[in-house]
Amino acid sequence: MIDEYATLLKMEEELNALGLTLSILNERQRRIYLAILSDSLGRGGVSKVAKMAGVSRNTVVAGHKELEDIKLDLSLG
Repeated sequence: MIDEYATLLKMEEELNALGLTLSILNERQRRIYLAILSDSLGRGGVSKVAKMAGVSRNTVVAGHKELEDIKLDLSLG
């Protein structure tokens, strides 16, 4: 029971940190940040991050496209 409570507290802290981070970013930055987070979670990351952040999967996917464009620009630059 104590382990479950500790896990719930940790999840709440992470969600609060995510909310704070997203609140100071503009829309494009939010999409890219969420895409990076979803990559770090591996398979199913897009859905998990979208659910945690309260956005659609399409928002995270759009962030992935923008992130790829940035990587392409950096490699050509």
